[in-house]
Amino acid sequence: MAETKTTEIALEVQIACVRREIRQRKSVYPRLVEQGRMLEATADRELAAMQAVKRTLMALLEARQGELFGGE
Repeated sequence: MAETKTTEIALEVQIACVRREIRQRKSVYPRLVEQGRMLEATADRELAAMQAVKRTLMALLEARQGELFGGE
């Protein structure tokens, strides 16, 4: 896979990527648990971690937007 030459990827793009990843995990993990290839606790933890990433990125975006529009 080619490495991106851009040093910064917009927060909106990162959030969209994380949202896709969450949807993918919600689709795939139940099947992996059912097949015995992943523990349910692991699936829950990994999904929760990615949801936390989304919340963090969204908070950063809101903070940046606040700075742009006169917030402190």
